[in-house]
Parts: sequence; structure tokens; C-alpha cells
Amino acid sequence: MTRNTLIALAAMLTGALALAVAPKKPQPVTTAVIVAVTGFHCQACPDGLVPDLAKLPGVTKVQATLAPAQVTAVLDETQTPVSALLAAIAKHPQAMDAKKTYGTALRVYIDAPMCAKDAKMCPACFTEIPKMLKPVAGIKTVTLDSTGKVATLTFTPGAKVTTAQLTAALKKSSFHFTVGYAHPVKAVATTATCPMNGGGCKGCGM
Repeated sequence: MTRNTLIALAAMLTGALALAVAPKKPQPVTTAVIVAVTGFHCQACPDGLVPDLAKLPGVTKVQATLAPAQVTAVLDETQTPVSALLAAIAKHPQAMDAKKTYGTALRVYIDAPMCAKDAKMCPACFTEIPKMLKPVAGIKTVTLDSTGKVATLTFTPGAKVTTAQLTAALKKSSFHFTVGYAHPVKAVATTATCPMNGGGCKGCGM
């Protein structure tokens, strides 16, 4: 075996060894979200929206439906924060009238251990959820549905808000909220009393 052959073999082995021990590139963390949309008139509306949203950096999956009028997306928020996704939808021309754009709101599913057995949040939770979310920079409005377990959020122009920020804000509460963005969530029920001093919370066992 010639010297050149030995050198070539050594180089191949070195390269193979380097590949074997090289750290694997971490996979991006993605989040599934649901965006409620206003302004859909026919199937052409969601159909025309999907291709453009799929081009956004970090968006790996996107679907849009007419009924319910919503966009479901999976995205890497280090590239496209959820607020930027809503902004992209909001500035997209409507299929029926290019002079008009869509309205958007992020859907956030929330539950609390003390209300897990109930279909509706207690009054204290109704107060606590907006209280924890509104201070997040970039949030414009926080609206709760009749159960208090679904919040819809809108953002200010140019906002850079991620679901991680929203979750962190809610987790700061002593109410121990469980948070989700793609489907309703269920907290582990507890018999603990409401952390709201003074009591009087219907549904909190007080």
C-alpha cells in the first residue's frame, strides 16, 4: 500500500470520526397556534391566504378554514413570533375585495386547578387572566369568552410577542394556570382554596 493511499485512508477515517462525534444540530422548537379571523366570505379567502403564510420564515405548517373562520399554524417563533403571524394575516388583501384586509385574534386556552371541574372559571380567574396578560408589551386587548377558559388577544402594530412570553406571564400568577394554544387544556383539579384574599369566589370552593 502506497504512502498516498495511506494518507487518503487516514483522511477518510478522520472525516468519518469527525462526523460521528459532531454534535447534532438541535431541532427548532415549534408551537401550534389558532388564529381567529374575521373577513372570510367564501372558500377563496382561506385558500388564498395559505400559500402566502406558508412562505413566512419558520412556518412549517399552515391551514385555514372558512367555518370556523380561523388559521391553524405551526411555527418557529425565533423566526416568526406569533404576533408577526397575526400581522401577516391582518395585512393580507381579502379575496373578495383587495382594498380590505382581515381581522385577527390569537386564541389562548386557559384552565385553573380550582376551576378544572367546572365548565366556567370563577370570578377571581376572570379578573386575574387579563391582569396578568395586559402588562405584556405589545398586547392591545384581552377578551375572555363566557366560560373564561378561552381568551382572544390582539396585538399592537409592530409587536414582537411570543407564546412563551404569554405563558410566562400567566405562570407568574398564584392561580397556577394551565395554558395552551392549539386546543382546550385541562388543569389537574385540586381542592385548594382560591388564592384571592377575601373569598367570595363562586367555583373556588370558598
